[in-house]
Amino acid sequence: MKQLLLFIMLLTAAAVAEAQTIPPGSCGVMFYYDGAGNRVKRQYICNNTARMAAAPLPASETTIKTEAMYPNPTTGPVTVIFAEPLKGANITLLNISGKTIRYLVEESTRLQLDLSDQPDGIYFIHVVKDGKPYTRKIVKTGTAGDHTY
Repeated sequence: MKQLLLFIMLLTAAAVAEAQTIPPGSCGVMFYYDGAGNRVKRQYICNNTARMAAAPLPASETTIKTEAMYPNPTTGPVTVIFAEPLKGANITLLNISGKTIRYLVEESTRLQLDLSDQPDGIYFIHVVKDGKPYTRKIVKTGTAGDHTY
């Protein structure tokens, strides 16, 4: 029990220490505490370190492009047509809870999935090719096109 309590205290101390970091290029107040949790010092600090921001890549280099995804909502079958062949892309179909429903590797530009054996709900298709992600939502209903919003 003592070890568990000590572990929780260490995690809390680490969280407090992390919470008091001053972002580069800004100023703020840092508070210091003793072992009992009493504030013993307040100090105004400016963090003058340079921000190291990487240049963002153009969207065309960071994502996978699709031409079409249909039907969505669906009663089961879904087709996704990609602009380029997937060539070994990892494809994961997830339910709303994040549980993997299917995992496959695809080579062509056309991906066909069948959700007929799954309950109605929201699903996500997640594709990763050469480090480029693609995630889209698929809605599965009992009857496609019959919706009340």
